[in-house]
Amino acid sequence: MSILDELMPALKSVRGIRRFWYGRSEWFPRLVSEYQETDETDNTRRFSKDSTVYARLAKAATQLGENLIALEIASEGSKSLETAFRQKFPEIVTAQQIDLAREQAIALSRLGSIREAQKILRDLLALRSEDDKSLSALGRTYKDLAKFPGPTRKKFLERSRGYYLQAYAVNGEYYPAINACTLSLWLNDREAARRLAGEVKELCLESLASNPDDYWALASIAEAELVLSADAGEITQPTFEYYEKYSQLVHQKRGWGDLSSTSEQAKRICESLDWHFGALKRIFRVPDVIIFSGHMVDAPGRDVPRFPAKFVDAVAEQIRGTLESVDARIGISSAACGSDLLFIDAMLAREADIQVVLPWRKEEFKQTSVLAGGQEWEQRLDRALEGATSVTYLTQQGAPSGNLGYVYCNDCMNGMALFRSEKLGSDVRPMAVWDGRRGDGLGGTSSFVDFWTSKGHAVEVIDLEKITGAKPKDEKSDRISFGEITVSEGQQTIKTLLFADVVGYSKIPEDQVKHFAPEFLGMISSLISEPPRPVLTNTWGDAIYFVFDEPVSAGNVALRLLETLKKGNWRRELTAPLNLRISLHTGPVILCLDPVIRQISFTGSHVSHTARIEPIVREGEVWATEAFVSYAMIDSQKRGKPRRFGFDYLGQIEFAKNYGRYPLFRLSSPITDGADTEA
Repeated sequence: MSILDELMPALKSVRGIRRFWYGRSEWFPRLVSEYQETDETDNTRRFSKDSTVYARLAKAATQLGENLIALEIASEGSKSLETAFRQKFPEIVTAQQIDLAREQAIALSRLGSIREAQKILRDLLALRSEDDKSLSALGRTYKDLAKFPGPTRKKFLERSRGYYLQAYAVNGEYYPAINACTLSLWLNDREAARRLAGEVKELCLESLASNPDDYWALASIAEAELVLSADAGEITQPTFEYYEKYSQLVHQKRGWGDLSSTSEQAKRICESLDWHFGALKRIFRVPDVIIFSGHMVDAPGRDVPRFPAKFVDAVAEQIRGTLESVDARIGISSAACGSDLLFIDAMLAREADIQVVLPWRKEEFKQTSVLAGGQEWEQRLDRALEGATSVTYLTQQGAPSGNLGYVYCNDCMNGMALFRSEKLGSDVRPMAVWDGRRGDGLGGTSSFVDFWTSKGHAVEVIDLEKITGAKPKDEKSDRISFGEITVSEGQQTIKTLLFADVVGYSKIPEDQVKHFAPEFLGMISSLISEPPRPVLTNTWGDAIYFVFDEPVSAGNVALRLLETLKKGNWRRELTAPLNLRISLHTGPVILCLDPVIRQISFTGSHVSHTARIEPIVREGEVWATEAFVSYAMIDSQKRGKPRRFGFDYLGQIEFAKNYGRYPLFRLSSPITDGADTEA
């Protein structure tokens, strides 16, 4: 089997991409030996095809949101091709390096590093002025910048349209044309929008004649018909028909991100035409995000039976039937023995996307939450982790004492569901296997039900008491919450941690070092003297450490730090260039009294977890863990005010000092996205 044949199945999933890329020590030597040691006459033609392995892998990674892996693939791939094949295939290597540089720019743009992306793309266009793919990619960067309101928005829309029009003039294809069309609509150039929509329609009909299942052509012709509907004064029937067929195809391939993007684009077009989006929204049918919790199967010798093992099949059947009734496609759950693993089994049987969340290390999770139900549940766990779309470990440390670890896991999953539904433009559907009682402690199913009902969500309850026939008890009541958690010294509490490193500190000239504390640290002191304030502050040379009660406040302070630093009006004598790298994480920490500095402090593995992120953050950016994202989603709802930032998924990233690989996110805002970028 050729390397490309091995590659193609891997391109369909994040897990496949990672496995193929991390296995490059096996397949790259084969590529080298095949093309350096033979003199076949068709070598050049075959190598031209097989050498695309890096570009295809990088492109698939960006499409699935693994942008940092895409950067790694593009960079290492370019170097590997240069070293191994430049002498024998110089023209092919150059062509592949151009494709890899373009993928690198696209990944950087999606990470918010728009200035870097634009520089790469302009360099490519300096080499090939009619590189339509680079022109379209450059148009995309300005389209992304235009998402922020302000005086520069129109300028960015115009520049974006200009690059898409140049790309269209080169290749005559529908992709740059439909983008130029919608940009014209947003610029209120209705005549240009109408003309381009007509041209897009013809191009898409031609494409669909040869490939009726070209779903991007269906999306583009639907958008063109929607723009042309302005002449009719209402959404036309062909618009509905093309969107419906597109939606059907995307549901078959489970392309929920594509479906959400197309839905959002259609919504923006409707808003530009002053039309209600509701009629089209029903067509897209973006799946609900199923967030699940349920009781563990009873351990041997449990005092009061709740979920006896003999009822496993009956509960499994109820779960399958409920998932079928709601057409479940996306789910989030932990993986304890009993209800969790039955839910995961049912989702995998439906070929649905399932994110599994483990609160601590796999082996310790088995001890705390799986093996009590028996050996078969360990096997179920292994199958679940192997088949899951993604597995999230909230920490690689051991299980904490008490129930706070379970509270933390529950909160993180709830926030993940809110974030996922927001990104998809869908709803959250909570589901629980529950006996209706308070349970054994914090962080259990009753806390889960209480959380979602307090948010106004009806919970789809599979009544365990009804299945088991247990006799109702007096303690079953409407009030199922446990109230607030109080903390004293030596106990754990959940806080949000901010670490910041001052980039350029070590290069401050000796005669300016004395100005660092009064000017730079003075600026920070002034900033945090106003709400929102951290509950703990500390500095060590060029390191800054804050602790917050509220994650949204931590995110806002991080962005204010970057904004204030960038303005520079705090400077008097200190002229050395400085920047910040900022990391954010939310997790359980231990409240303690530091006897050296005689102050209250917080310590524990999650403090170290946050510190491991900061060294890998890009300058001028704020990176955050999935736990921070989850708590920020919950916090922004609880506080009743919108967040001033969004989140860009960076991918699964290796932490400093071999600490493990975790999903990270970048805080997106006009401050971090370079909304003042100039051409």
